[in-house]
Amino acid sequence: MADIKNKIAQNSCLKKVLILSVPLIILVTALGYIITMPNYLVLPILPPPPNPSQQTKEGNWNIEIFAKEEHKENGDLFYTWRVETLLIDDGQSQQSADAWDAISSYFHSELSKAGWSLYEQDYGNRCRTILPESKLLERDTRGYEVFIQNEKSTIRYSPIVCLAILPEYYSNGQTLGYYVILATQNPSRWTMLSYLFD
Repeated sequence: MADIKNKIAQNSCLKKVLILSVPLIILVTALGYIITMPNYLVLPILPPPPNPSQQTKEGNWNIEIFAKEEHKENGDLFYTWRVETLLIDDGQSQQSADAWDAISSYFHSELSKAGWSLYEQDYGNRCRTILPESKLLERDTRGYEVFIQNEKSTIRYSPIVCLAILPEYYSNGQTLGYYVILATQNPSRWTMLSYLFD
């Protein structure tokens, strides 16, 4: 009789362990999935119309790219989203610089509405790695610009936005328009979590 009671007690303990461990396993699996799933920062910003003579309010991106970058030295993982389009210069502006300023102002306004501000320091400028075009452009003056959401956060682990506006020319040297690239880079959740414990 005592053996039967012991077996019942053991089975009862085993059931309790199983009942408690199953939700724990599910929780750990779900957290692991959430931490490791891609963390792309896709902005709901569309470019202005490709040709100013069009009556539409906004244009579309011609190319959209999703990429993952892992830093070999420390294992940090970043997710990059990049979109591109060509905006045609209508030829009504006297200087192509006017068109560049108009395009830049449009994106400054859209990014500002979404909580982004211009980052003017050079430290932590990851746009140099996610925008190969940045090697051919000046920073902030008729070239590319860097935006962040929170100036108090560490730029190394903060989401960033890179905006590049490159002139596109006809074979005779006249400006056709501007090639606009908007790219974001966001650290993985695991990278952000590991940063908190550094």
